[in-house]
Amino acid sequence: MELLPEDLLADILRRLSAHDLAAARCVHSSWRAVIDSHRLMQLVQLPLAGIFISFNDHAFSELLARPVPPSAKVSGKVHQYMPTTDPIPVADHCNGLLLLSCAYVANPATRQWATLRFPPPSFPISWTGFPRYDYIVFDPAMSPHYEVVTIPHLPNKGAKMVDARVDGWEWPPSSMMLPVFSSATNRWEERSFERQGEALGTVAEVRQPWPGDEQYGVYWRGHLYVHHNFIWRLNLRTYCHIGAAIPKLVGLGSWKTSTIISSDRFPDYSGQAPPEDRFEWDSDNDDVLDMKDTTEGRYREGITILGFHPHKEVLFLSESMRRGLAYHLNASKLQDLGNMYPTRYDDFADPHRLISLAFPYTPCWTVEFPSNN
Repeated sequence: MELLPEDLLADILRRLSAHDLAAARCVHSSWRAVIDSHRLMQLVQLPLAGIFISFNDHAFSELLARPVPPSAKVSGKVHQYMPTTDPIPVADHCNGLLLLSCAYVANPATRQWATLRFPPPSFPISWTGFPRYDYIVFDPAMSPHYEVVTIPHLPNKGAKMVDARVDGWEWPPSSMMLPVFSSATNRWEERSFERQGEALGTVAEVRQPWPGDEQYGVYWRGHLYVHHNFIWRLNLRTYCHIGAAIPKLVGLGSWKTSTIISSDRFPDYSGQAPPEDRFEWDSDNDDVLDMKDTTEGRYREGITILGFHPHKEVLFLSESMRRGLAYHLNASKLQDLGNMYPTRYDDFADPHRLISLAFPYTPCWTVEFPSNN
């Protein structure tokens, strides 16, 4: 294989599956160089393994997935191979890695884990009262290492500030020190991020009157995008940041809204048992419910969006936290994904039953992982 031209070797390797391509990176340094230089890992379309769901008051996150052979199974029971008995719900995720709320990072595909050295550097005393959120950033096509960034969020207007002068600060600040954990060095460090552009206003102007839940983050092409009363973009390569106000939907002209699924007439799947022996997460046809067979009267169940399919125009839904559903936007077809309610959840969560976090999960089969085990 070493006698093959690089372009020919790259063409051969690009035909491998994600799992085999990740394994090929570990065979020889020349193979790793070809895979990385041609960015073959970025071209691989990882299959959907399931949907991770965190339920309020539940100690562990659940993975809604179809049973598969043990050799291809992604383990949603993260707590079974972690060295702790503490509750470990998922706090964040990125490209197949999970950031757990008790200072662990785990890869459910390979069942590897690593510990974050805690505590991270603290914020200034004047920032007391600012909620802190951790975000994991990871791009296996660029490096086997990951980073965790701690970002302060503004408290709501009803929260009392330790320093009254904080309300007059510009936000986002022109310069700020953020704690960043790097698996390459296995330690926390403070990094200075400089603002680009103008501030969105003062802290008092940007704070919202209600406690929001806008803490989701997305990592894309070296930038971390955080929903934080506005869209906050942090460049982790040049250490700069910029805040952008969320645009208001005004002046839409002739645009109009439409209902994807009518809440008055929802399909009744009670008599449509899904065929357990032929369900696939990536299928467009299995377990399709008859949209013509609708309920009589007003539909009174609650519908929650769990996320979008990473490769198809499919919307994942939850029906009153009991059933998982997949709605195909192009074909207006609905699939029953089965029961998603945790066992005995009513015994310890009532009356505060809700979904706190949900996201479609695509596994990362990269063998290189800076783990403790």
